[in-house]
Amino acid sequence: NYHHHHHHHQNQYAMYYNNNNNSTTPTPPNSLGRSMSWTQQSRTQHLPPHHHQMARNNSDYPLWTNTATQAQIQPQHMIMSPNSSTNSTPQHGNTPISAPFQQIYPSSTSSSISNSPIQSNGVSNMDTTSPATTPNTSSFVPSTTPSTTTSSSDLKKSAILEAVRNNEIDSLDLVSGHVLELSRDQHGSRFLQSKLKDASDSQKSLIFDELFPEAKELMDDVYGNYVIQIYFEFGLLEHQKKLAELLRDHVYAFSLQTYGCRVIQTALDHISNEYKEMIANELKDNVFKCVRDQNGNHVIQKCISTMPSQMVEFIVSAFRHQISKQSLHAYGCRVIQRMLENCEEKQVKPLLSEILDCVEQLVVNQYGNYVVQHVLKNNSHHHHHHHHSSNHSSNKKKKTEQEYKNLIINKLMERILAYSTNKFASNVIEKCFQFGNDDQKNMMIGVLKSKTTNGMPLVMKMTNDQYANYVVQNILKQSNEAQRKDLKKTLEPYMDKLKQTTYGKHIISCMQSTSHHSHHHYRRSNRHRS
Repeated sequence: NYHHHHHHHQNQYAMYYNNNNNSTTPTPPNSLGRSMSWTQQSRTQHLPPHHHQMARNNSDYPLWTNTATQAQIQPQHMIMSPNSSTNSTPQHGNTPISAPFQQIYPSSTSSSISNSPIQSNGVSNMDTTSPATTPNTSSFVPSTTPSTTTSSSDLKKSAILEAVRNNEIDSLDLVSGHVLELSRDQHGSRFLQSKLKDASDSQKSLIFDELFPEAKELMDDVYGNYVIQIYFEFGLLEHQKKLAELLRDHVYAFSLQTYGCRVIQTALDHISNEYKEMIANELKDNVFKCVRDQNGNHVIQKCISTMPSQMVEFIVSAFRHQISKQSLHAYGCRVIQRMLENCEEKQVKPLLSEILDCVEQLVVNQYGNYVVQHVLKNNSHHHHHHHHSSNHSSNKKKKTEQEYKNLIINKLMERILAYSTNKFASNVIEKCFQFGNDDQKNMMIGVLKSKTTNGMPLVMKMTNDQYANYVVQNILKQSNEAQRKDLKKTLEPYMDKLKQTTYGKHIISCMQSTSHHSHHHYRRSNRHRS
């Protein structure tokens, strides 16, 4: 089962906005969990893993920190854009990192690359929450590096490394000749990272020349990958280019690696379009292999957020006619959210059309619901810096998003009771109210007041359901005064009935608490559903 870790970063996956584990970007937090004021059964939503990024956005998609295989994944919240992490114990020291699902040190719920001992740039590695998240930068390397056997090489650990470990060396000038050894050591890597950021160009070059012969091996080294990332971020242009050339013909392989995928994500944030084009060309025949991989999905998400939209066409075209299938996948749902945020109107419209066609299937799914929430939130990053898109094109995209959002809300209103009583769809119905326009909100209130076969209003059928009662509570909290009055008037004749059930008592308490303050002061709490 997924648990939400609220890093509060972001909420859930859905927004996952950045995924953490292997992602460079943040994953979204889960916006769907309900944390209840009652220590009562909670409904915890599973959020899809987030985003290539580590950020988690609030109710985007599950952005998780899960990695696929982890049998028990804990999706970070992906609010609408899922992301996540593994639950295997990281092994340090001389023990090899085993499975692909191994966790990144040591934060178990993050896929951010940026968690090097020092660095925190937003790269995700494991799955973290999906839908849209924020970067998780808390995965550091373990502070101890136990080693069971003392090999001769351990005995020969250089005096320089010992001095670095004991904080006796404060300058890069003193470590020449030992750069590779330091790069592969937890403390040594941390030292190099902190010093290289502010080093002089000549110091950066001296260190670079020493590590470059083994740079390819360092890219997928548990500690060395962070030093390579520093050179993509803070190195000279010549350093970036030499490292980018090393990736040539190996991009796909690195994208599937636990640490290599983080290097690719950081590279994408800093390299020229010429090298981005190289990455796109090497991944274009393996889009879905990457999407379904716990590391590779973060690279695909990062491509979408860093490449000019035309360059991302290789991903968009792969997803045509695949939306219903991919939205139901832990990582696929994150990638779709990234496309909705970053792609141009002409790329997004066909995706929205497919989402609308299968929306009834998506809302009741543990991952698909994040994709629908994402559309309802209508939160594209219209500022996408690569597109230099005109106001005209960004307005056109907003208009298209609004159009599909309205179509989706209208379609879901036809079965409001069925969806409100579903673990996953109930979250979506709340978003319909939260993000609907006044006409739609009033229409929803009208549906809740309508009489059912036994003469009782529909809302009463919702009050004693484990999921629908939260929908009623949230609608009460988010209504304007007139709507709230209307709903309370409908419920008042049934107060005695409500008092007899646990959920009904929650509704009464909610009716009382909302009478004292207007909805403007209402701050939504996260809820966990289990």
